[in-house]
Amino acid sequence: MKVLRSWTRLLLVMIECNDFKGTAQTSFFLQALQAVLPSLEAFASDRPKEALELAKLARVLLFKLDLGSQDMSDKHSGSIGNLVSDKLYQLFQICLQAIGKWAGTAE
Repeated sequence: MKVLRSWTRLLLVMIECNDFKGTAQTSFFLQALQAVLPSLEAFASDRPKEALELAKLARVLLFKLDLGSQDMSDKHSGSIGNLVSDKLYQLFQICLQAIGKWAGTAE
């Protein structure tokens, strides 16, 4: 848990301090989210504390995504928009599965 917490803090610093703008920033956030999702899915059913740590990181990434600055007429931006939609859907599914798993427990 200590290593995971340190890793998430490092990623939060990278998210806050990066100089990327526009598509580059969105790509960076998507790559970070892509790195988080498999572990979040694995931890969601067995290790709620670790899953919560990763879910907090995913929440920060979602709020940092600035889709309003993307020019969707650009082909590259359109494909990034599709990637964002896919990752959001995947995150939503993982969260729903975790909620369903833990809704009936006292933890």
